[in-house]
Amino acid sequence: MIIDSLIPDADISHLTGFHTAARTRYLYEIRSIEDISRLTDLRSFAYQEGLQILFVGTGANLLFAFDLFPGILITSYLTQWSYDPET
Repeated sequence: MIIDSLIPDADISHLTGFHTAARTRYLYEIRSIEDISRLTDLRSFAYQEGLQILFVGTGANLLFAFDLFPGILITSYLTQWSYDPET
């Protein structure tokens, strides 16, 4: 189940160069190709629960203007991958 892959009430301050205090209701970390394959299930779960999805990188130019994001924040730690529309 996708819910088992979500980190509840996660601190996300490390995702910005400013390290502003912020949390998210759920955090989903993409660390493998398998994690990418679960994104469809994640979107379905978010839709069923009425949750917004926010996809962020790990860039230094990001500043959270909220204390708590009430949805699912997705971040990727993949450093090298390519998209092949044929597969």
